[in-house]
Amino acid sequence: MLDRIFDITHSLYSQMCTTDNNAKDNHSEIFRLITELGSVIVDSDRASFWKWDKENHKLWTTAAVGEDRITIPENTGLVGKALSMKKAIVTNDPYNCPDFNSDVDKKTGYVTNSIMVMPISNCKGEFIGVFQAINKLDEKGFDLDEDCRRLFSFAE
Repeated sequence: MLDRIFDITHSLYSQMCTTDNNAKDNHSEIFRLITELGSVIVDSDRASFWKWDKENHKLWTTAAVGEDRITIPENTGLVGKALSMKKAIVTNDPYNCPDFNSDVDKKTGYVTNSIMVMPISNCKGEFIGVFQAINKLDEKGFDLDEDCRRLFSFAE
């Protein structure tokens, strides 16, 4: 795990230092690397960063490890709930969670067994989106306290 973290952080640092930070493609690559790093830190099969489009009331994946871009209404599913509540949410039994949106699973054929969502803010404290990790790679599933602590430690 540490080797993967070092490789990703090296790529992230290189990307941030060697390219124009205002370029759209550069931001996409930075979001992808941060999402991949978050996935490694919480030991998930997949992860996504959902960008919040406040004007159009939508959330869309700027980076989705293992999937193409997905767009949903801002009040949809656990991603929307985490953003509206401004707090992290974990469920290790999503199909019995009333806020879980199974539409993406139905569309892609992927089966979600556990999910963790955490709203993300910028340096000004303004919420800009949601980090989502799917399917913890151990049988216990996500732990709200432990996995959030790991992500917060990385983000500081």
